Amino acid sequence: MSGWTSRRWRYTALGAVLAVLLLVLTVYAWRVDGAHWEIALMRSLQEAGVPWLRDASALLAVAGHGLPWVGLVAVLALLLLLAGSTRMAVWLAFTATLQDAGSLIKLLVERARPAAGTVDVWQEISSYSFPSGHTLGATLVFGFLFFALERTRLPVVLRRTGQALCLGWIVLMGTGRVVLGAHWPTDVLGAYLVGALLLLPMVYLLRRPIAPALLDGAAPTA
Repeated sequence: MSGWTSRRWRYTALGAVLAVLLLVLTVYAWRVDGAHWEIALMRSLQEAGVPWLRDASALLAVAGHGLPWVGLVAVLALLLLLAGSTRMAVWLAFTATLQDAGSLIKLLVERARPAAGTVDVWQEISSYSFPSGHTLGATLVFGFLFFALERTRLPVVLRRTGQALCLGWIVLMGTGRVVLGAHWPTDVLGAYLVGALLLLPMVYLLRRPIAPALLDGAAPTA
């Protein structure tokens, strides 16, 4: 078995594990609303007293939804175009559209959001809760950028800085949705699992040996 065939099987196995975990968590979200441990975790985060966390969470909530989010994705795609990575820009735009998968899961699970009085709720939202759409979008877009940056010709320092910012956005977005009382912790975990499962084939393609020939502006394989 060649090295790349072996890697393909590892990706397949990882995808199967992610799918099983997502299925288990989806059933949990379908059956359970307001578990004591989730309420306790939300209250702990909300009462942690980190001075900037709530303001940053509110800012990300606005930036990660609607027209601001579309504009941000467009700017990121434009930057890739200006860098000469036309196909990466197209891939990024396609990856962003996969966020709609979360809306479909919401309709299937129909999980209620945290209620004011149970926890502190920043803003009442009428849509269903599982999985977190903000977190899923952040995971897809910035998760793709994290791996795409590895295939660019940018200096190592810039690549690592960009990747750190991508991870920071993903983690802070998920934490922020809980801090604001918009989602249960398992909604955020579900979004991470959905995002990882959808990103897996994209990462597989990015890491294939032929990727440099397919992606404009990509770095040559070592």
